[in-house]
Amino acid sequence: MATLEERRPTRLQKPRRQENTMALAAQRIERLLDHRQLTDLMEHVEAGCVSIYMPVHRGGPEVIREDPIRLKNQLQQATGQLIQTGWRSCDARDHLAELNSLLEDSEFWRHNDQGLAMFISSLRKGVFRTPMPVETRVVVSSRFYLKPLLPLLEMQKTFYILALSQEQVRLLEVTSFGVRPLELPKSTPTCIEDLTKFEEVQKVMEFHSSSAPQPPGSRRPAVFYGTVSGSDEGVDKKDVLWYCQAVHVGVEKALAQAIGQLPPPWPKTPGGGVPPLVLASVDPLLSIYREVNTYAGLSDRQINGSAQRLSDKQLRQKGLDLLRDVLEEPVSRDAWRYQQAAAAGQGSAKLAEVLPAAHDSRVETIFVNRDAHIPGRYDPVSQKIEQHETALAGDQDLLDLAAVRTYLAAGRVHVVPPQRMPNGSPVAAIFRFPLQR
Repeated sequence: MATLEERRPTRLQKPRRQENTMALAAQRIERLLDHRQLTDLMEHVEAGCVSIYMPVHRGGPEVIREDPIRLKNQLQQATGQLIQTGWRSCDARDHLAELNSLLEDSEFWRHNDQGLAMFISSLRKGVFRTPMPVETRVVVSSRFYLKPLLPLLEMQKTFYILALSQEQVRLLEVTSFGVRPLELPKSTPTCIEDLTKFEEVQKVMEFHSSSAPQPPGSRRPAVFYGTVSGSDEGVDKKDVLWYCQAVHVGVEKALAQAIGQLPPPWPKTPGGGVPPLVLASVDPLLSIYREVNTYAGLSDRQINGSAQRLSDKQLRQKGLDLLRDVLEEPVSRDAWRYQQAAAAGQGSAKLAEVLPAAHDSRVETIFVNRDAHIPGRYDPVSQKIEQHETALAGDQDLLDLAAVRTYLAAGRVHVVPPQRMPNGSPVAAIFRFPLQR
């Protein structure tokens, strides 16, 4: 890899204009860029990588009046930083022309989430709407600045809620930043009456009855007998079983797509398993659905009561209250593991030790202070680190660099508030094997 000096632009090194590999189109980040996009941004090294973060308004006159002005000011900062690193002013303005075009695009500003993350270089471009507020920041360096997005990597803070009743089916994805409904396959019944529309669900019931099931309404052997209260006419428990089976087939497909895995079986992730699934319903739907479930992350905790009466936001809050200790456990566990590793010479809170180890793929788990910034430069050849009190032209956030290199080497990354750092330092890491001091 080229050193920082070799990558630094000069007046004689005008960036080559080649076909962009990322379109300049605003995408809403529901959890995080997919792995390919994220890795592409992380691995990209080029003079003039511009990263811009800004909070935005979600409504009101400020959307059109204030947000474009804020972006204009940040683009002026980016232009100035490019010039300080050796760019001609005309080249710097041309470099940012596509972002400048957004200033007058009123339609672009009508679809705000809570923040914007913008990345521009000669060969990579991307604009993303973030589900959480971000700190206003402009960074021009030889690589993109990505630390504000890394909290979205915390898959263990994602979970799902299945709100199930005889009249409605909702599958929700819950994160630390919000909630969104997941689309179920078209063959999934949205209420128990939909069973009459889908003949394919018979196949999934064969192993739950002594013979192949018949269409609803006809006589067939089944596991359950009697009726289910909760409707005017009552519902046969055999139909409830069939309903839960049909719903689960769709839920499992939707979860597989959301998580990026193919069931069954459900592979384990580096975070310790697939995200939890919480049921929100009443008996007997709760107990029958548990019997037919094959999703590895089904939680033994549940939201009891009629889910129809609760909004998505209310279900999210109930789920967060229910799983708070479970969601925080991986970070707490790794913090305890760090203390043990540091005592055994296999962990460190010194940037001078952590950054070279991360660059050499020797970091298994890293904690980074979400609110801290350490501007400077790192030469991977000499392993020399320069730290600056205030950012100079072309500086990187060294904490961001350590986190990114850890992620690219399949390590775990925790970007946490200061009070959750295991030692009070801006960085702490567990190494794959002890340091040779």
